Amino acid sequence: MHKRCTECGETKHIDDFASAGLGKKRAKCKPCLARKKREYYKKNPDKARRRNLKTLYNLSNEEWDDMAQRQNYCCAICRKSSDTLHTDHSHLTNKVRGLLCVNCNLLLGHAKDSLEIISNAQLYLIEHND
Repeated sequence: MHKRCTECGETKHIDDFASAGLGKKRAKCKPCLARKKREYYKKNPDKARRRNLKTLYNLSNEEWDDMAQRQNYCCAICRKSSDTLHTDHSHLTNKVRGLLCVNCNLLLGHAKDSLEIISNAQLYLIEHND
């Protein structure tokens, strides 16, 4: 079974269209829907941020802003001021831990949140403190 996309005009297999509920399919194909969504959030970054905070971390913009203010807009690990703070969370519980600069966020990510790896790195730096 095939259907014509109202956006791109191409006739595609019905599986290329997202569900609209009650056994119906959307008028636009999945790639067109995805492109429209990207365009919308590019034009409306605050709405994208709000959606991401709510979807990923169950946080409102206000809760995130309060956290940033409590941290004086600084990274929770290195304490340096940063224009861009990333929401750090436990990958096990999804609980938000704090806001980090990109370098500290990558540090935890590359260490896989492992206390053992972080401790070994600390010992390594102590041993090789030239």
